[in-house]
Amino acid sequence: MMDCYRFILAATMLILGLMAQSGVGSAEESQNSDPSGVLDVVSLSDLEVTESSGLAVSWRRDGHFWTHNDSGGKPRLYAFDSGGQKSGHLDLDSVPSGDWEDMASFVDEGTPRLLVADCGDNLATRRSVKLYLLDEPDPIESGTCDRIQTLTIVYPDGPRDCEAVAVDCDRRQIVMIAKSVLPVCGVYVVALPSRVAGRTKKRVTATRVGTITMPMVTAMDIDPKTGDLWLTNYFQAFRFPRAQRDAPIGQQISVVPTTRELPRWRQIESIAIDRVGDLWITSEGTPAPLGRLPAMDDKP
Repeated sequence: MMDCYRFILAATMLILGLMAQSGVGSAEESQNSDPSGVLDVVSLSDLEVTESSGLAVSWRRDGHFWTHNDSGGKPRLYAFDSGGQKSGHLDLDSVPSGDWEDMASFVDEGTPRLLVADCGDNLATRRSVKLYLLDEPDPIESGTCDRIQTLTIVYPDGPRDCEAVAVDCDRRQIVMIAKSVLPVCGVYVVALPSRVAGRTKKRVTATRVGTITMPMVTAMDIDPKTGDLWLTNYFQAFRFPRAQRDAPIGQQISVVPTTRELPRWRQIESIAIDRVGDLWITSEGTPAPLGRLPAMDDKP
């Protein structure tokens, strides 16, 4: 069974890679030729960012963002502005880089916070994964953080590959969506812990709340104004609107989402929603592109 899964995964990634190569390679060219309507396309100036695999809006400073590399990089978060210019970085003390696949930003009781998800597991062999929560520093400064809350996550139905994590402050939940080559991606939640000013560790079992019928989910974020849930695969973004603020997430993901095209960049694995509802995306590659997709006209 594992050999079959590896074959399917390898074949899928090969097809996706060929499709991406057949599109436009650079950010500037993509801006002029793709149908997605991506705007303000720039390249990140920090050449250490070679595999941008997570993206988060800064809630400390408007017009700034955070990203990180995929597996094998430093345990470092990279800050930059909307023009792609490097503004600072943050090293996570005594935290392995592992297989970082996503990050999120949120405001908890007036404090801007960040979440870093070490949850990648292509071959579904990890017995548990890690989520790191910390206070967001000023993105125009550089330093090291040792006050980190660590959540060790166990899935109730065995190991899962996951590249999409978001924080739902309304429901006080962390949402995790598994990645699969088949259109059966499990949706899991864990309780968002209260902020603690210090280094803590806790082990929790996630709760499965539903399934999304789409393959290869690579990123997720939640609109802080509307509660709408946004997902991406390599080619499209999907919006699951929240009709009622108190509706359970299992109900929200059961509706048919609206879709919009993504630019044909190398490998889009990150999405972030800013204060006005615009979508920002990056892609793997050097230099990494950054672009903005304007808020949809039909948003409630």
